[in-house]
Amino acid sequence: MTGWIYIGGMLFGAASSGPSAAYYACLVISEYTGIPNTPLLGATVTTLVILAAWWTAFKDMKLSGDVMIVIEVTSLSVMFAIIAIAMSRNGPWIDRPQLTLQGAGPRAFSAGLVLCFLTMAGFESATTLGEESRNAVRSIPRAIMGCVVPIGLLYLVMTYLLVGLGRKFGIALDQLETPFDTLAKANHLSLLGTLSSVGVALSYFACTLGSINAGSRALYSMSEDGYFFRPFGRAHPVNATPHRAIALIGLISIAVPLVMLCCGTGLYSVIDLVSQLAALGFHRGLLHGLPRRPDFPEADGQPYLARRRRLRRRPYPPVRRHGSERLSRAAGARLLPAVHLRRDSGRGHPPLVEGAPAV
Repeated sequence: MTGWIYIGGMLFGAASSGPSAAYYACLVISEYTGIPNTPLLGATVTTLVILAAWWTAFKDMKLSGDVMIVIEVTSLSVMFAIIAIAMSRNGPWIDRPQLTLQGAGPRAFSAGLVLCFLTMAGFESATTLGEESRNAVRSIPRAIMGCVVPIGLLYLVMTYLLVGLGRKFGIALDQLETPFDTLAKANHLSLLGTLSSVGVALSYFACTLGSINAGSRALYSMSEDGYFFRPFGRAHPVNATPHRAIALIGLISIAVPLVMLCCGTGLYSVIDLVSQLAALGFHRGLLHGLPRRPDFPEADGQPYLARRRRLRRRPYPPVRRHGSERLSRAAGARLLPAVHLRRDSGRGHPPLVEGAPAV
């Protein structure tokens, strides 16, 4: 059950990230070309974004990783430059309303929780690449823990400074489509503002790519274990990627926003609704996949804790290369990734296709 919930969360994650990328891309296109920002333009750009992510995921996992890293570093650099220049011009380093949580209410916290679950899913998606990583027992937990703390601190600091600058310049950030662009123009940095909008669009493209990669590998493992049609549990003979699972998730990710747009839903409303579905899927998957205490009855006069200590000294039981139990705990593995990956310690981590190089 957790595996299917996880796949659904990643699917809706791709179906919301694609329109998000299109939303910011359409703003830039309309500003510089004069083309009306219509639902047809949004649907066209959304389709192109998801198709581009589909192709990148199909070609190579290393290519996908390199593309995501370049995009994120570039977009973060532009946003950091805007904040740094604005703060250097007598920015508010101490913003008391934020420090005292003035105006914070249930509605604000609920919006923050959606971002929290989507962010957590992004960190957790690294665990789906265990079979394709070199020394996954060390590299994946190190990658997750090495990203959560610095990126979390960066997010808090950037949000604090952005809100403080918005208050100083009289900018209602919660009512703006492009807050970084507006802040840049308020500081006479029009070029950086445009680049920030392009960077946000590219970042959402990277999110689309990451969701497709993670969801397709989960579907691949489910299919290989017989929980879905077995043809989806086969990898491409040349690219060593789960091409059929990628194609299925890509098609559904395109269909969901297009159907909603055809029904008269605005692009921004599509993003909001589908993002909430994705966050709900990650939340349910997390709760369903939490590790539970095994229910060992007392036996041979030994209490539960004594038997538990004895069982801890036993080696981990063998697990199939793509065992469904390991996949079914995918959502719980985000809490204790090292514990779940340790079950494979001492074993090789082959790629999806035998003979293909590991990532």
